[in-house]
Amino acid sequence: MSLKKKKENFIEYDVIVDPNEVDNLFPGYFNLKSDFKEMKISSDKKMLEKIALEISMIVNKGTNSNSNILIYEIEFLYTINKIKLEKNNTNKGKSGGCRAICLLDKNYELCFLLHIFSKNKKENLNDREKNNLKKCLNEYSKRT
Repeated sequence: MSLKKKKENFIEYDVIVDPNEVDNLFPGYFNLKSDFKEMKISSDKKMLEKIALEISMIVNKGTNSNSNILIYEIEFLYTINKIKLEKNNTNKGKSGGCRAICLLDKNYELCFLLHIFSKNKKENLNDREKNNLKKCLNEYSKRT
């Protein structure tokens, strides 16, 4: 499942949020299916489109937005970003929401949702997860 809208003079990423697709593309780093289950997020088409749209709106604003934080970068083409999302089943907004970890491929205008977690369950990534992100980004950059 991906979502892409066209705008003139504006980079828009094709956002890939389907857990089956992401887990097959990036095996061994994170488990998006498990993340969705833990957060009680349905992986039906409507919910995936909603998540992709929210990520797309934030990613396309760039890293100048306080909702889109650059974590790692390789040659300005590949980045790992932490994106603040509203949690779908609360009215707490971004402060009570969740965090999405995305890999952005600026060369092919792709954005992959790698990991999603609730802020009230986990404040931030641990060292093992950060190392996984570095490895994932390095591996991805070498195969594209």
